[in-house]
Formats: sequence, C-alpha cells, structure tokens
Amino acid sequence: MSNGTEVFRQFTSVKLSNGKAVNLRALGIGDFANIEQEALRLYRRDMIRTWTDNVDLMPTDKANEWIHDAFTRAEKISLNDLPSKTIIQHHPDDMEKPADDRRVLRVITNAPYANYWMGEEVDGQIYSIWLAAKHDTPGVTIADIDDLFRDDEGRLSEADLHLVAQTLGELSAPKIAGNGQAPHRRRRKRGRG
Repeated sequence: MSNGTEVFRQFTSVKLSNGKAVNLRALGIGDFANIEQEALRLYRRDMIRTWTDNVDLMPTDKANEWIHDAFTRAEKISLNDLPSKTIIQHHPDDMEKPADDRRVLRVITNAPYANYWMGEEVDGQIYSIWLAAKHDTPGVTIADIDDLFRDDEGRLSEADLHLVAQTLGELSAPKIAGNGQAPHRRRRKRGRG
C-alpha cells in the first residue's frame, strides 16, 4: 500500500464476510451533520461516564442525585460547547515534484471537535467510513466496517483505518477556489439594461 488513494481503491473493492460489497463515496453536508451529532452524543456519554465513575462511593441518597445531575448537565452540552482539539496533519511540500523527492510537512492545527473525532478517534473514523459506505451498500453496519480493519485474531489495523479515513476526508473536503482543485466557473454575461 503505497499511498492513500491506492488504499482507498483497495478498500472499495473489499467484500464483507457476509458477501456484501462496500462502495464508498465522498461525504456530503448531511453526512457531516450526522458526524457532528454522533460526536456530540458520544461526548455527552463520556462526560456522564466521567462524572459518575465513583458514584458508588457516595451515600445512596446523594448518589441518585449526583447521577441525575450528571445526565442533566450532559443534556445541556451543545455543539458549540465541544472543545476544539489539536490535530496533526501531514502534507507533501510540493505536489509538482516526483513522489520520491517530496518532503512531508507536519501541520498542527486546532480543529472543531467533530473534525478531530472523525479524523483521529477510531470510533469517529469507523463511523465516517460507514456513512460513506451505507448509501451504496444497503444493510452495511458499523460492525461490518469495523471488521474490515481487523485481522483474523480481531486486532485492529489502526494505520490502515487512519489512512482510509484520512483519504475519505480529503476526497470529501470542499474544493476551494484558488487551490487548483476547484471546478472552473463560467462567467455570466451581463445583460444590458
């Protein structure tokens, strides 16, 4: 596996153990909204778990109150309350050079929590790949996607998962005018009048 594009192509041709084929497509706006909501749901769940970890050490009457308070606080967390996270991205220094002559630059940025979750956390990567697969592969589950990245002994190949998720993110990123990847726009002729 030499680069992300090659891994991505290989991934799209993988058949699941149940015989279904998985075809990926770029993520759309609705998918990104789903990613944000799932990241928020799991963040809330983690906060509840954190706040209630040692509730068994409290008196029973206080424990129930503490649990109720944890759920109430978590329910109030919104997308705007999620912390930004630091992510490290690797980019080639010059795409015009032959692949063997390129240097890889590390770029450290702060990203919205959902972007961090889908790009850096195993659950987020698998969820994102599942979203890209489910439209063209009816019935595929998150567990099916997870299984694709596990060997016969159940060990997860995080390197392959990260590479496919990163490639999916790059394919799904909106093209920005001026970066050489944006579609050309036709100029409208202005009417007289």
